[in-house]
Amino acid sequence: MALKRRSGVCPDVARNAAGFTLIELAVTVAVLAVLLAIALPSFETLSNQNRLGAASNQVIATLQTARVEAIRQNRKVMICDSADGAQCRCCERRWRGLLLAQPEGESGSRSLAFTPFNAPVEFMPGAAFNKTSWNLRVAYRADGRPASGSAPSLPSPITLRVCIPTSRPANNIRDVVLHPSGRVDVKDANGGGACPFPDTTPG
Repeated sequence: MALKRRSGVCPDVARNAAGFTLIELAVTVAVLAVLLAIALPSFETLSNQNRLGAASNQVIATLQTARVEAIRQNRKVMICDSADGAQCRCCERRWRGLLLAQPEGESGSRSLAFTPFNAPVEFMPGAAFNKTSWNLRVAYRADGRPASGSAPSLPSPITLRVCIPTSRPANNIRDVVLHPSGRVDVKDANGGGACPFPDTTPG
């Protein structure tokens, strides 16, 4: 006599197919929260480091462009602050953008290149960059050397500061240092979570 198979699902199979219990789900969520709490500060640090590196590289590229254009066109190329990439502005300590321009009299200029700075990145050059007169602004001469005002060359190095007001990373400052010879260095600094103005200015 053949045995009859019982219909329905085996209790063990039904139990295995039931999915997660509430306790298992809560433990999983708690583990994910801990992992995120550990990972987010590191991600923020890495992101800000990339922003600082990209901004300082933009400053260096802009200075190199100014030098090349001054030599190529055999005339002075000025460096100034700009909000729109077309006109220089005066006399803010925190710049909206880095504009390269050729002077066309005291009242105007011709834009050559523009590098904007977007939050949270801040750009703060030395105070002598914010002169109202074209003749006193920092510029590259036709021979490719940087100069300030009527001086034949920079009397001392200039610091162009890129900064993010954060403690992640601790070294939240990148100082692009322009030397009288035209050489450019980049230095890291710890601003203590703030963005102080650079100390060094021309003259």
